[in-house]
Amino acid sequence: MRLAFIGFRHGHIMGLYKSACTDPRVKVVAASEDHEQTAGELKAAGSVTLTHSDYRQLLKEVDCDAVAVGDYFARRGEIIIAALKAGKHVIADKPICTTLDELAIIAVELRLRRAHHQLVPPPRAEFVQRV
Repeated sequence: MRLAFIGFRHGHIMGLYKSACTDPRVKVVAASEDHEQTAGELKAAGSVTLTHSDYRQLLKEVDCDAVAVGDYFARRGEIIIAALKAGKHVIADKPICTTLDELAIIAVELRLRRAHHQLVPPPRAEFVQRV
């Protein structure tokens, strides 16, 4: 899977980024952060190789199967909508958006693509085995 990352202002995204970088089934093909301070911190730490400073450019230029969205809550909706409209699969932490209007648009985009979506993760195998 070719995976691109958009936004690193929410801490959980780093765990996914690190896992993706070490998983032989995944190729991280791009990463975008448009918040200058966060981009500077990521570069200084050497923790992320940023390829873009504008997620819209990333969506236009990068051939990827999916986009992982890790920006702050209020930006996720617009980014997810843009990624879906660009024909990308999306992985994002909750909340996926912060307005009902964004949620309605996301629902329409998913229906248009007959996309599989899962808003609640399935029980982990370890938990199911214990029950």
